[in-house]
Amino acid sequence: MTDTLFKEEEASLSNAISPRSLDVSCLVSRLVRRLAMSLREKTAATPFATDSLTLSNEVDNLCDCVEQPHRNVRTLLTKIEGTASSGTTMPGDELTAKDKKAVEIQHEIHELHPTATDTIKALFMWRDSPEERLRDDK
Repeated sequence: MTDTLFKEEEASLSNAISPRSLDVSCLVSRLVRRLAMSLREKTAATPFATDSLTLSNEVDNLCDCVEQPHRNVRTLLTKIEGTASSGTTMPGDELTAKDKKAVEIQHEIHELHPTATDTIKALFMWRDSPEERLRDDK
């Protein structure tokens, strides 16, 4: 039971820090900023100008607070990816075929695939096991 909970938490964390979710969050942040700026511009000559300016500044501050951790996570992901792809394994630490398939599956989780099968897998958070991948490759 503990192993299942750990895998669920790992999947949840992987989804939360995936490059795709970070991109969506940055897009939402830009849209919110644009809406606040638009409101400020539309109310510039009205009695609400001061309130909309205050609101727009507060939105900018909140978006900055959201974007900073995302920049940090993106930097960490880039460093991790660079370390993983640089071949820093020691002699004798070669990965087994099963381990290589597990790494391949982890990389694919964070990529966007347009096929129907991949979309269905993503909707149900379905991941192949390394054993299934090895069996399918043969």
